[in-house]
Amino acid sequence: MDSNDGSYKLTAIVLVYNGEPDLEPCLESLVNQTLDGLEILLINDASTDDSLSICRKYEMENDNVFVIDKEKNEGLAINANLGIGMAKGEYVILVDNDDIIPDYAYEKLYNKAKETDSDICIGKANFIVMGNQYEMSHYECSVWDDERVISDINEFPSIFHDAFYWNKIIRKDLLVENNIILPPGMIYADRSYSHNAYVKANRIAIIPDCVYMWRIGKDSLSSNRENISNYINKIESYQLDWKYISQYHKDYIKYLIRRILLPIQGIVHDNKFEEYYFTTVYDMLIDAKNLVDDIYDNDLNNLFNIYLYLTLNNERGKLKKLLMMNLSDCTEVIDENGKSYWNLPQFRNPEYGIPDEFFEIKFIENTFFKIDEVKANNDSIVFNNIELPKNYPIEKGYVVFKGLTDSSEIYNDNCLYFEIEKIENEGSIYRAEVPLDRLNIFERYEISFKSINRNQIPNEFRILGSDEMKLTNDNEDVQLTYSSDYKLAVTTKLLNDVLELDCSENTLRFKVNDTDRIKKKLNIYIENDHTHQHALLSLDENGECAMDWKFFLDNNSNYSFIINVFKEDTRLGKEIPLNRKLIRNFKNQTFKNNEDINITIYESSGNVKLKTN
Repeated sequence: MDSNDGSYKLTAIVLVYNGEPDLEPCLESLVNQTLDGLEILLINDASTDDSLSICRKYEMENDNVFVIDKEKNEGLAINANLGIGMAKGEYVILVDNDDIIPDYAYEKLYNKAKETDSDICIGKANFIVMGNQYEMSHYECSVWDDERVISDINEFPSIFHDAFYWNKIIRKDLLVENNIILPPGMIYADRSYSHNAYVKANRIAIIPDCVYMWRIGKDSLSSNRENISNYINKIESYQLDWKYISQYHKDYIKYLIRRILLPIQGIVHDNKFEEYYFTTVYDMLIDAKNLVDDIYDNDLNNLFNIYLYLTLNNERGKLKKLLMMNLSDCTEVIDENGKSYWNLPQFRNPEYGIPDEFFEIKFIENTFFKIDEVKANNDSIVFNNIELPKNYPIEKGYVVFKGLTDSSEIYNDNCLYFEIEKIENEGSIYRAEVPLDRLNIFERYEISFKSINRNQIPNEFRILGSDEMKLTNDNEDVQLTYSSDYKLAVTTKLLNDVLELDCSENTLRFKVNDTDRIKKKLNIYIENDHTHQHALLSLDENGECAMDWKFFLDNNSNYSFIINVFKEDTRLGKEIPLNRKLIRNFKNQTFKNNEDINITIYESSGNVKLKTN
């Protein structure tokens, strides 16, 4: 690899292989970056589809786009290393050919890197499934929660939860001088690349802004965790990473354990997986136990620490028996001596001999979380009687509303946190109240619970429905419901006091009073009640729209006023209808009816109607 020649601030290296279905949205997001001085290298790894012609099109249309077309397919790592060597940017970043980059991402990363004189700047990543955007697990999110600058990885070892290569810019000279590459032939080569850069960096900056949207499909590696060849490749990457990183941070192995254990169900489905786990993986975990002071002093939940305990004690049969059990009904909690324990069948069971400490609840999950009622009132949504384990060491707790329809790509702006409050003299019972005026108009929210324990470790999960939880809808503009996988969701309309209508003799004019709460495309139109033909009024940047009667309306006809909202489907690359509603109950009406036009509000329904003479 050569050092950069200073021609560009940043080089984005796109790893292209048979990416035709999603390649154009990816490249479009790159050429629309707000950062001046961006070089875009497209490394086509002998694609057999139409990827090359798409790349050539963008090369012809953009002076900063360059295509490297390879005759032989050599894999991701070799292509990434090739791109880094050819990069002319001060910093480099790697991009997968099916993902999306928010247009502000590289400008924010570069500016923060320069402001703090950092070798690396990291941003938040979300993932996209079926067109919807989601946050990752709390382990990765704990890295990106707050803005920070670190000069030593021991100041913030949680950074090792982030092993991705596409959400961080790295100074090219750092990579060149330390010969940091992606190991060729390794599927999960990003871990070694990113973590080696961490330990060699003089300074690392982290920003909480979303800088990358990772598209996860049904065939992705992430969705195929039980595949034995993928698992073996992962373990090999972990071993390589651990061997190098442990000399800088000996507890690093603790950040690998969750990833090692995550596909553990594979041992009950695949004999080859079981054998590999209880030989190679077992030896690795034994070495780790001997290296660190206390391997169980980690941020794993109860079940994963029990898996770890049974593995380290070579209890193959007991581990398999536990993995085959249905634990969905095991929700009982025992409060004893200032601690709360999960009363699993293995708790104080002589057959298993597992110490009590492995059942002590240190992280809240749906298993230990109960709500009596969620109620939508006129002006708020109330979560009544949230019950947590009596002795759970909670520092703070939040009900989290995660909006799904924001097309601005700034996910945090559409994610709202409402702190729970303890009910006086009620032990571990809490409530939360969500003002409706904080929620967006025409929005679909997924509802999560986030807790932070006394060790400042966050934990978050989607709230599941249950027979004990009652949903009460007393507001027609708010719908409490469950998603297809029985998780709590809220749909809002909330049009009252938001729209103003001004009807003069010749002109119909709408105005939206609160544009900050409309985070998507909104259309207002009037529809002929008989023919259902309609005239569309799209909002301008100021939240206003207008039309002249004489060009659009039929004689002797009745019209209804309707509002419609569209959601951008990033998977399909188009907008789809989200919600439709008759307009009613305006805050202000300045109707100036004449002999040709008559506008009325129906007293029974409040719907606004227009009649032409």
